[in-house]
This record gives sequence, structure tokens and C-alpha cells, in this order.
Amino acid sequence: MFGSTMAQQFSHIANFGNHAVVYWTFIPNILAFTVALFMLLYAGIKRLPVIYIVYMLGYIFISFAPSWLLSGARYIVVCVPLFIFLGHAVDKKVVHGVLILLAFLAGLVFMTREFLLGGPIF
Repeated sequence: MFGSTMAQQFSHIANFGNHAVVYWTFIPNILAFTVALFMLLYAGIKRLPVIYIVYMLGYIFISFAPSWLLSGARYIVVCVPLFIFLGHAVDKKVVHGVLILLAFLAGLVFMTREFLLGGPIF
């Protein structure tokens, strides 16, 4: 079930012994799920096409239903309505540039930290 999988993700974050697996697997799954839900909420508020909302909602629930979820973030990244909603939300060039810069900067800081601590860099 979907709810037990999400509870398992939080349990693994709290109790899993290998911190690299937690940082690279379980936390991105939760973050991707949260971003997807916020984009669904945005799409509902802005009254974007219902077929996209229904498709994305079904896609999220089906892709996050496996009992041992390791690739939830990768599943969300290929959800097409997410990019349609994101493009609608970020239609100003300045905001778009700032968001891209912040995303790259966050990735750079995270990867540098992992590299300096001897963690895996995939």
C-alpha cells in the first residue's frame, strides 16, 4: 500500500545504519514526493487541466506503491505533467534563472560535502 511505503521511507531515514543510503535514496524520495504534491496543489489552485492532475496523481500513487521503494525520485523526474505545472508556475525568466542557479548551487554544495567526507558520488 502507498501509505505503508511512505511510512517505511520515514522509518528508514530515522533508523537505517548506512547514512550514505539515507542521503542518496530515502531523503530524495521524500523530497521528490513532497515537490510533486505541492505541484499538484498548485495545479488544483490554478485550475490547470484536470486530465493532467488525475494522471499525475495516479502516477504518483502507483510509482510510490512498491514495498521497497528505492527509485521514487527517479520515477517522479519523468512525470510529464510535473514539468507542465512547473513551467506554468515559473513563467518569468528572472525567477527561472534564479531557481536554476539555486538548484545547481545546492547540488554543488551537497556533492562537495559528500566528496570531502569520503561518501559515494554517483
